[in-house]
Amino acid sequence: MRRIYLFLKGILIGVALVLPGLSGSLMAVLLGIYEDVVSWVASFGKNVRNLLVLGVGALVGILLSAKVVLLLCIAYPGPCNWFFLGLVAGGIPLLIRNVKGRNFTGYGFVPLVFGFGIIFAMAVFAGTPGDFRVAILSVRTVFDVGILLGSGFVSCGLMMFPGVSGSVLLILLGQYGTVYGAVSEFADFSQWPRILPVCVWFAIGGLLGIWLFSALMKWALGKFPRFVHWLILGLTLGTCGSLLWVCVDSYGEPTFSWACFLFFLLGFGAARLTERMECKNKA
Repeated sequence: MRRIYLFLKGILIGVALVLPGLSGSLMAVLLGIYEDVVSWVASFGKNVRNLLVLGVGALVGILLSAKVVLLLCIAYPGPCNWFFLGLVAGGIPLLIRNVKGRNFTGYGFVPLVFGFGIIFAMAVFAGTPGDFRVAILSVRTVFDVGILLGSGFVSCGLMMFPGVSGSVLLILLGQYGTVYGAVSEFADFSQWPRILPVCVWFAIGGLLGIWLFSALMKWALGKFPRFVHWLILGLTLGTCGSLLWVCVDSYGEPTFSWACFLFFLLGFGAARLTERMECKNKA
């Protein structure tokens, strides 16, 4: 029975992975299994069954939600980007409260700026962030392999930090449409020769990132918890800044339409509601 519940929790985590702004690791926190997952991944050989059940559930959740989310992002990129910005911004108060010290000098300032700089630099050098179209239709060159491996490593690895959304990182890297476009066509067997290499190379990079960052996270939380909290806050602020840049139109002026503002408020409200659920879960 416990494994059935674990499978169902995996489905919810899979849906959270697809929605930019929602973090799979944050969903794991809400479901009360985050520390268990980090420990399972860090000591992989001893927990293969639990990880397999959770992984299959997450895969089901991704397959059920990927196509719908991707279609909405392609049809309405402006409102969707503002909604995702609201989701990320709504999680910042929780991260601020998690920071033990509030002094913006010395110890706390360094990881804050470092985290912000990493995410914003990724967005700047990604080329066309916020583009939901398929950037890599099929794997043809070594460069394509490198992009998929790197995207998997960064997005899946950094999402081990609670509050960091792997899907938002894929948007900033310009590979959201590539990855979830391939996943959404998984039920069409005629597309397998084209999409399987995309999924496999991304998955290899993702598994390496998850394994490495899980071990790093487990060690860092034990040794330097304040540093980690400041770093997570910096990563999230960098994500907000990058998404705000994505929300600027080609004329360099923010698109402050009522629809975009409404979707921003919806995203912000959803994030705040999620935080309240987490607080009740801890109580």
